[in-house]
Amino acid sequence: MAAWHFKTRVLPLSGLRAVYGSVPSALPTSRPHGSGTASEDAGEANAQPTSELWANVASHAAIEGVFSALLPESESWSSHARMFGDEMGSRVELWKSPDSGLIEDICIFFSMSVIDPKFLTAALRTTRSSLCALLDVQAGLIFDPDIPSFITRVRASSALRYADDGVLEMLATG
Repeated sequence: MAAWHFKTRVLPLSGLRAVYGSVPSALPTSRPHGSGTASEDAGEANAQPTSELWANVASHAAIEGVFSALLPESESWSSHARMFGDEMGSRVELWKSPDSGLIEDICIFFSMSVIDPKFLTAALRTTRSSLCALLDVQAGLIFDPDIPSFITRVRASSALRYADDGVLEMLATG
């Protein structure tokens, strides 16, 4: 992940409710039972396994379809992941279980060095319509996939120093 990326993870609301009893504002610091996926960086303080959250989601194929349509597919460095976009710009990583082939994790890296309003709004809309929330990986906070919540989280992140404040303001005012 580049310094100008605002990294999020897509979390299914039904999975959050099933595992935690409700949708928490942050992921608990203790890991739910089970192991993490390959997409979880060992150095991230909030790298929680998400495979358990995706276990009871019925619409894996539909969710994969809408997220894979956000950006052009790119070469993946893992046989368990599909990658979209590119390393320097915004990208989506869709991680699948090697055993079941079902989604285990979806990561969205929003480039703050060159903010793409079309991609940003489409990614938030897709997350919301898929009945999911977003996790601010740096802060460990779960937030609604809408423009005001997104801008609030970006303003609190280290990626903000790369963001064009004019673009953020344009997004905020519609």
